[in-house]
Amino acid sequence: MELICDSNTPPTSEPRSKRVKKGTACSACHARKRRCDAVKPKCGRCIHNQEQECVYTTLKFRPRTLILQQRIEGLEAQVALLQSTLGATLHLDPIYKPRITALSTRLTNIRRLDTSSETLVPHSHGIDPSIRSWWSTDEPPPSGLIDVLVNIFLENEHQQTHDPRPSDFYLSLYDPNPDIGLHPALRNATFLWACSCDPNHLSRLEPLFLRRTIYYSNKSLALADRLLDFIEAQVLLAMYYLNGNRYLQGMRNLAATMAFAVACGLHALRPPTWNPANSVSLLPPTLCRTELKRRIRVWWMIFTLNRLASAAGSVDSDFEDDRIQTLWDLPPELDSTMELHPSTVSSLFLRDSQATYVYNDTANAIRNKCAALVDRAARISATAPSKFDLLDEAIRRVASSLPSLFEEPCFETGAPRVELQTNMANKFTTMYYILVCEAAIVLHFPLARTGNAASRDACIKACRSITSVVRQLNEQDHSNYSYLIITCPRAFRELCFEYRRLSSINETNEAQLIIPELQTLSWIIKTFPPGGGLIEPMKSVVPSLQSLPGIF
Repeated sequence: MELICDSNTPPTSEPRSKRVKKGTACSACHARKRRCDAVKPKCGRCIHNQEQECVYTTLKFRPRTLILQQRIEGLEAQVALLQSTLGATLHLDPIYKPRITALSTRLTNIRRLDTSSETLVPHSHGIDPSIRSWWSTDEPPPSGLIDVLVNIFLENEHQQTHDPRPSDFYLSLYDPNPDIGLHPALRNATFLWACSCDPNHLSRLEPLFLRRTIYYSNKSLALADRLLDFIEAQVLLAMYYLNGNRYLQGMRNLAATMAFAVACGLHALRPPTWNPANSVSLLPPTLCRTELKRRIRVWWMIFTLNRLASAAGSVDSDFEDDRIQTLWDLPPELDSTMELHPSTVSSLFLRDSQATYVYNDTANAIRNKCAALVDRAARISATAPSKFDLLDEAIRRVASSLPSLFEEPCFETGAPRVELQTNMANKFTTMYYILVCEAAIVLHFPLARTGNAASRDACIKACRSITSVVRQLNEQDHSNYSYLIITCPRAFRELCFEYRRLSSINETNEAQLIIPELQTLSWIIKTFPPGGGLIEPMKSVVPSLQSLPGIF
């Protein structure tokens, strides 16, 4: 018997609700992983839970086959680069290897860039095909390549700052979202600097990261987006130019960056306001300790690089010491009422200043003080005896209070110093010895050339101290000490003049003692690309040494 139902009769059970299309759920339901009926303007779940707002975000999903294909290409690129890089001469220090944890996966609408622009896509001639899959697009590097770049960056971080960056900085390098975390300008500048520190294997990636750094830097500046990231990216870019022998370009970039940092108030970070008192700053005021610590670190990165580059090129600094108010370190209490002079650059050049006793200072403070001494020595004149004597005293007091070469400096205010259980010189404290000796040489060599015995002795003593440090470095990896390329030629030059002087007065035995020191310095100078050209002019000073091995 056929059962006929009247069309007006309600069904015995409700029909099953239609499943909403993937990606159409509101943001609240998506975040809480609950079923959403996608009703607009407010879905049923949000009404039932009395949510304040119900927002729909359009998510663009890529086909699964495309996702898998891109993942395969990324892994192929990772394997190709790791085989060519790790299989060669790259040695990663496990002590400084970051502990990277997996970042949470986010379904975000990643903003796409116009990849047709030549600004972002460099020529890919000579690039392995497996690398071009992300090279020629706006995609981030494969995670395996980022691992390599992060480790290289960590090994060379001491050349930029002795205030180690927090782990969040390195974690953010793995997050490709340009709208959160580090600005893409800083992310790409970090990768660019790492590539330049391993030129034999990663130099082919420099054009890509250079173009991306410049592109995103312009974008950051145009939109006033994360300006502190912009400044730090420009510092790394300037270091990239300087290390690549593009000196004028690096100096111009650095001068502009310092001027911009001053406009942001980074030169006036002191209590109680921690902001320029009588001028407008491009950065908003803050009392967040983490943010203040980073601002102080970025300022001293600019200051140190500017001072060392100015001293090397014998040019004036871009910003006077007397205008700098930023403290060497962030004090334990932000409302501290400490005096200004004992805590910033001006404190170094006061008679019997406590600032010249540096043993208990943090690593970054010692580095910055040594850079300030080098710059002041390059600009001071022996015709001003009082200033000359003050600086000479400051250099001697700092040199006598440095930590041992075999001690690791402290990185936080008040932290205990650690003595290394090894015969290897610490790469941080090595830099202090090199810089303070360079300050002594730069200060005294003009008077030494005129026959002043005291200045000559001080100059030669500093040269021999540098030589002893270099001998220590001969027994360990010296590839991370590029700042030696300025100081060692200075010491080599002064020892050549001393050899000539001793030979001219028939002090043959004393002159012979200088030969091993010249050979030691020559060895490390020649390990850097422009090294041979830096010692070539000394052939005319000591022609009798040209036939000896290991000098010229």
